[in-house]
Amino acid sequence: MSVEYTYDEEKNILYTRFFGVITNKDFLDQGESIGADARIKPGVRELVYLVDIEDIQASPSGFERNIQIDSKNRDKLQGMRTAVIAETDLLYGFARMYQSLTEVRDAPSTVEVFRTEKEARKWLGLDGDAE
Repeated sequence: MSVEYTYDEEKNILYTRFFGVITNKDFLDQGESIGADARIKPGVRELVYLVDIEDIQASPSGFERNIQIDSKNRDKLQGMRTAVIAETDLLYGFARMYQSLTEVRDAPSTVEVFRTEKEARKWLGLDGDAE
């Protein structure tokens, strides 16, 4: 699996890092893991790092299935704010495609894509926080 996350219960922040070769399975596994994690509370903020990616073998159909998984966990994820850090053009476009699908599929979370960690943290209200 090319994804890992840590959760700060006190601050209700999820830190997710994708790395290596990412596939549809990685997105689905990550969605299932978050949905099953009893520690995660409504209104969670998520900071997603797409900075150590070697290759993308994921597709819009994988995004769609991930959004379906999130929707099954709507009560937990309603109000979730996800900030994706994508520094390269390819990763930025990839993340924007996911963002667009979350909007048209009425996903329970709001997704925004940023080029820098500083911008992403500001949007999440984490200006002064460090991981």
